[in-house]
Amino acid sequence: MFRLYLYLMIVTACHASGTFIMPPPPVKKVVLDPELLQMGNQFVVRTSANGKFCLSCHGKNKPQEFKRRSLGSIFPQLTQKVNLCWTDGTRMGEQGFIESDTRIMQGIRTWLAKEYRLEEQLARGEK
Repeated sequence: MFRLYLYLMIVTACHASGTFIMPPPPVKKVVLDPELLQMGNQFVVRTSANGKFCLSCHGKNKPQEFKRRSLGSIFPQLTQKVNLCWTDGTRMGEQGFIESDTRIMQGIRTWLAKEYRLEEQLARGEK
């Protein structure tokens, strides 16, 4: 009985003093469309006219490697960044078809969200 009383006193004291921290609410899992995921993967590994593909510059241990934190900060402007990289002559050097086909851009965003755990930014952007 004494141990129970002591336990309740300690819990009450910790809770009252502010040392008891409530856990954060659970994060809702974002369901990703497998069709968009496949489309994004096909685009990222697709070779351009210059013989380059996205991961040749942005893959692991490459000059412009994707990083989760920087991708998360530019996620709202991702369409402009991808179009710049895709149409720039020194990079991919292709025609700007991404602007006309929003499904491809959604696929790229979905693939990046899955690969770099940015599902929360993807869900925020779709609202």
